[in-house]
Amino acid sequence: MNSLGIDVSKVKIDVCLLVGNKIFSATFDNDSSGFEKLNAWLSKKAGDTATHVCMEATGKYQEPLAMSLHEAKYLVSVVNPVQIKSYAKMTLNRTKTDRSDAKLIAQFCQSHKPEAWTPKPSEIRELEGYLSLLNALKNEHTRWLNRLQAPAQTDEVLKLMQQHYDHLEAEIKQLEKRIHDHIQQHESLKVDAELLDTIPGLGPATIAWLLSIRLRTFDNAKAVTAYAGVCPAHNESGTSVKSPSHMSKVGDAQLRKALYMPILSALRHNPIIKAMRERLLKAGKKEMVIIGAAMRKLLTLAYGVLKSGKSFDPNFAKSNLKPA
Repeated sequence: MNSLGIDVSKVKIDVCLLVGNKIFSATFDNDSSGFEKLNAWLSKKAGDTATHVCMEATGKYQEPLAMSLHEAKYLVSVVNPVQIKSYAKMTLNRTKTDRSDAKLIAQFCQSHKPEAWTPKPSEIRELEGYLSLLNALKNEHTRWLNRLQAPAQTDEVLKLMQQHYDHLEAEIKQLEKRIHDHIQQHESLKVDAELLDTIPGLGPATIAWLLSIRLRTFDNAKAVTAYAGVCPAHNESGTSVKSPSHMSKVGDAQLRKALYMPILSALRHNPIIKAMRERLLKAGKKEMVIIGAAMRKLLTLAYGVLKSGKSFDPNFAKSNLKPA
C-alpha cells in the first residue's frame, strides 16, 4: 500500500507520496479546486495501488480535505501532531519545511499504520460550526466592551459604538438559542445534554462544547482529560531536576477555556469537586493546581454520566472515583 503524507496549512497543502522506493511531492491549494487536482495527481502517480493518506489534526483546516479524500474512498488517518513530533525525534529528523513535514508524515503513516478516520455526524459538524461562530462573536463582543470603556470618546461616537455593541449582544443571544434548538432537535444530543445538565456546575454553553467533542467515543476518562490538555505533566530528571506538576495544555485549548467558568461554579456547588478542593487546600496546593484537578474531575464526571446513561449521583461518584 502506498503512503501519502499531507502537511496542511490555511491556504495550501504540501503532499508527499511514497510508492515503493519512489518519492513524489507536490503542492496544492487548500480548497475544492485543489482537492480535485490532488485527486487527479494521486490517480496518475499511485495508479491502481491502494493509498493510505495521513495528515495532522490542525484545527479546522484539515477537515474539508479529509472529507474529500474519504468520499473518494481513500483510507484516511488524522493523527495528533504530538505523535508526528515524537516520531521526528525518534528518527532524528532535524529538517523543518512544509515539504519535509509531508515526507515525515508519509513515513510515519507507512511505519505506524494509524487507525482510520471517519467523518463526524452532520449534527456534530453543524454544532461545531455554531460554537466556533459563537466564540468569534463573544471575542468581538469583549473587544467592543473594552472600546466603550476607553476614555475620551465623544457622545456621538459612544452612541454608534453602543449600537454596534448591542447588535453583537443580540446576535450572541440569537445564536445561543439556535444552538439550544439544534440540540433539542436531535434526540442523541438532547438525551446527552439532559444527562450532563444533572452535574452541578455545568451550564448550557459548556454542555454544548462537551457534546461537540463526543465524549462517548473516548475509550476512557483519562483519554478525555488528555484530549482537553488538563492531564498533569511532570518534569523530573534524576535528583537535581524536579519542577512542580502542571497541566500539559497539549490539547483542545477552546475546551479548556469553555471549562474555566463552570469550574469556578463547580468548586462552590458540586459536592465532589468542593470536597476535593478542601482536601487539596489542606495539602498546600496552589489555586491553579486545584483548578486543573477540578477540570479533570469535572470531565471524568461528565464522561461517567454519559457512559453509564445515569444522572449524576454525588454519593455514587464519591464512592467510585479515585482522588484527582
